Amino acid sequence: YGVIGALILPAVLVVLLPNVPLIAMMILAQVINGMMLPVILLAILYLINKEKLMGQYVNSRFYNIICYSAVTVLIFVTLTMVGFTLLEIV
Repeated sequence: YGVIGALILPAVLVVLLPNVPLIAMMILAQVINGMMLPVILLAILYLINKEKLMGQYVNSRFYNIICYSAVTVLIFVTLTMVGFTLLEIV
């Protein structure tokens, strides 16, 4: 429970600050999450393709094509989202 409390405490402190636009903070948090997602997926794909780690469960070429295509689309969507969010702020 200590780890959960330590993760919640900074969010509580930000929410309690006066004159902080909470909606903008929520949007910023979602933008950061969206930007982290392709990086995390690429790391997962790297690990999935290591035969030493996965053994017989390593991804096949077909699944790699599907996965990397999905990540490519996700990167495009993320860049579009960040662009529109920055245009909205400015």
